[in-house]
Amino acid sequence: YYKARTPNELAAYFGAMPTFGNDEAGAVARQKHMAKFIAASLCTESGEPLMTLAESELILGGLKFEIVNIIAIGSSEIGDAGKG
Repeated sequence: YYKARTPNELAAYFGAMPTFGNDEAGAVARQKHMAKFIAASLCTESGEPLMTLAESELILGGLKFEIVNIIAIGSSEIGDAGKG
């Protein structure tokens, strides 16, 4: 389960990605940014957080990317229900 992100939340998340440099520090910052988004979005059926930020940082980079995409696509497909 995940909490649908509003269009503004998605814009803020994706808008921040290009601000990270193309060096090692930028790569680390991108991974942390994805982990924060995942930790804030994934939840149990009752809406409780599924994992902590520290736990989400342990997810492999490629999988983080896939999880973020699932949340973004799913939030967009929800339409008006995701805008609250």
